[in-house]
Amino acid sequence: MLSRSSKRFLSVFFYDILMKINKIEIVAKTKWLVFKKSTYLDKANKERTWSYISRANDKKVVMIICRCMKTNKILFISQPRVTVNKKAIGFPGGLIEDDESIEDAALRELKEETGYDAEIKSVSPLLAKSTGLSDESNYLVECVVDDHQVPESHQEPTEDIEIFWKTPQELVDLVDKLGSDEYIVENDAWSFILGFLFSKQCE
Repeated sequence: MLSRSSKRFLSVFFYDILMKINKIEIVAKTKWLVFKKSTYLDKANKERTWSYISRANDKKVVMIICRCMKTNKILFISQPRVTVNKKAIGFPGGLIEDDESIEDAALRELKEETGYDAEIKSVSPLLAKSTGLSDESNYLVECVVDDHQVPESHQEPTEDIEIFWKTPQELVDLVDKLGSDEYIVENDAWSFILGFLFSKQCE
């Protein structure tokens, strides 16, 4: 636990380095996205601008890291993504609806995309996704699944999701085998894999 003096130092430190946002303008808007421009003062008190993307209605995202009780393998999905023109490998996830809790959204998205029911173990604090490009933020939900289930997904008609269970090392081997012409791994999933493998090396 931080001492009172440490907390005071940190509060002063972060206050000094944070910029001051004076104005946020909407440049363009679609059904799902908003293109914004912020005018702010940097730490030298110089006015600057920064353009970025927001989700419409400030929707938050939930990502689900799901572990099998018996094998400890992790549930991954792949689905076509127009932005990269490839199949993206990552975790199940989606938007949190206005009337939903984080936990309810995680269980709903997991069921819709993979067909699995799960037991939630932990929920992360609100996390940033890609701060240079967007103000999108998300929660990571850790859960476990009984592998005796027979999953029946409820994907939307526009979704084309494949599911597979892999250990982190098995996923690394699979990505090497697949190559980068048709597949790309999402940052969340790759960071998780590297963290897991690094922790094993440090044991």
